[in-house]
Amino acid sequence: MLRSICAGLLFAMVFGITGCSSETPEEARDRQVKESVQELEALFGQLAEELEGELGGLDNKPEFDDSTAIGSAIRKADDLHTQGLREANFSQNPNYDNFSEAGDILLGLADTHGTAELESYPVKFSMIFYNAACAYSLNSDISKSLQAYKLSVEFGYDDFAHAAQDDDLINLRGSDAYKEYEMELASLAVDEAKNWAANELNSGESFDFDLNLTAVDNQPVRLADHKGKVVIVDFWGTWCPPCRAEIPSFIRLQESYGKAGFQMIGVNYEGDNTEADADKVRNYIESEGINYPCAMGDDVTQEQVPNFNAYPTTVFIDKTGNVRLKLVGLHSYERLAAIVETLMAE
Repeated sequence: MLRSICAGLLFAMVFGITGCSSETPEEARDRQVKESVQELEALFGQLAEELEGELGGLDNKPEFDDSTAIGSAIRKADDLHTQGLREANFSQNPNYDNFSEAGDILLGLADTHGTAELESYPVKFSMIFYNAACAYSLNSDISKSLQAYKLSVEFGYDDFAHAAQDDDLINLRGSDAYKEYEMELASLAVDEAKNWAANELNSGESFDFDLNLTAVDNQPVRLADHKGKVVIVDFWGTWCPPCRAEIPSFIRLQESYGKAGFQMIGVNYEGDNTEADADKVRNYIESEGINYPCAMGDDVTQEQVPNFNAYPTTVFIDKTGNVRLKLVGLHSYERLAAIVETLMAE
């Protein structure tokens, strides 16, 4: 079920997916300690305001003409959903009947009038349909649950990670029909990633870049050793949250494409890059199962990247050794893989 408080607020404030500042790791840690206190104070203050606003907002009805038959039906569905949310916020065992009844109304309207008619109303249809899908799933009405879930996606629902773990949708997720739809969504995500990758590569700027470092396992890390391969060089630090969040995608890339002409390389920046810092990286490599070489970076390597201003910064190099793209911040596996596949196909 989707409650009225959005977990995205926490993610956006704490995670910082656009990247960490390019200041030195020591400066970053000092700054982060100070900012963490301020952020937590602001976070809890904002959460309190958000909670007050959300709960109070349940009484603030969206403005639209409900004098018509369709407007009246949408108003009733919205009111039922609002009552369901109110109960959910104050009960460990909320009654889902309001969600299913709201879903029944909107499913009927969608069948009769089409979704385009609903789009003109300022109502959170994605949330109403999602919670209706949960209610139907709990009642083992898989057909209606899938129909409502599809409509929630059509109206903008995209938190698929939440849906994949929502206990309310266990029955739905176990159905063959849902698994087929999940494959359709995955295919659409891949297509979107390919289009995005093509646009990024077309607009990407090249620059001279070379790499000659020593990995934390004392093996040489040289770009020249990987000519003929597509290479990603990731500038990162264990202290950087979005850097850490992107590591599983890089591990997966190496697993998926390593034998087909791809090489992942990590260039790490930790404090003063002392032996103690290298030990920290070694421990992180072991704990996370990193399957590609990671070297302690230096100024010479980083200064080759124009306008370097944040971690992680990811450099994509084609088979001829030319830099084709620089990305800053956290990106999805699908998009990273689309870039790799495009470069490998050249």
